[in-house]
Amino acid sequence: MKYHKVYIGVLNSKNIEKIEQIPSIARTHVVLLSNLNFFDLTKKQLDSIRNKNITIIPTKDLLKNANKYKKSPTYALFVDWLLKQPTEARFLLDNDSLLYIAHRDHKWHDEYDGDQGYAVSCHSGGDTTCFHGHSVSITDGSDKLILKEFDGFFLKNTQ
Repeated sequence: MKYHKVYIGVLNSKNIEKIEQIPSIARTHVVLLSNLNFFDLTKKQLDSIRNKNITIIPTKDLLKNANKYKKSPTYALFVDWLLKQPTEARFLLDNDSLLYIAHRDHKWHDEYDGDQGYAVSCHSGGDTTCFHGHSVSITDGSDKLILKEFDGFFLKNTQ
C-alpha cells in the first residue's frame, strides 16, 4: 500500500496522555517510536494505545521483558498486541519514496547510506533533532507528542 504521508513521533511517559489527540486520516499512517515501559501504565492507557490505528515500534529490551506479563489479566491482551508490533517499519509513499523507521544509534546514522530510503530513529538527551545525510534522529524526551510529517520529500514538524 502506498501512503500520502507518514507521521512519526516518540511516545514517552511525559506525553502518553496526548495519544488521544492523534487523528485518523485516510492514506496516512502514524508511527510512534517508544522507549516507554508500557507495564507502568494503567489499563485505560494501554487500551487507548492498542485501540488507536497506529504502529508502535518498541525497544528490543521491552519486547524481551513482555513475556513476563503475558499471564497477567491486566496485560495479557496488550502483550499479544505488543509482540505483533514491528521492530522496524518501511513505507512506500505516493511519489515512490521509501521511509524506514527503527531504533538506531548515532553510529548507525553516520554509516547509513540511504539504501532503505529516508530513515528516522530517536535518541535520548537533548531537545534537538539530529540530521544526517540520509536520516534523522528525533529526541525522545519531549513533553509534547510532536509528530514529524514525511511526505516523501521533507520531514517537518506538525502539532
